[in-house]
Amino acid sequence: MRGVFWLIDEELLAVPYDDSSSVGIAKSGNNYNHKLLWCHVKPRKCNNRLIIIPGAE
Repeated sequence: MRGVFWLIDEELLAVPYDDSSSVGIAKSGNNYNHKLLWCHVKPRKCNNRLIIIPGAE
């Protein structure tokens, strides 16, 4: 299974990859890119910026 996930205030937000999706797609075309997808899935109450941990992508 492919997709991306974030840990927000100790709560997991997971987004499984969907072949029919047209937003947040990685350059490879077969998965999501965390930075590109974040603005589309960020919870409204979340004021956190996207933080990428080196080596996590």
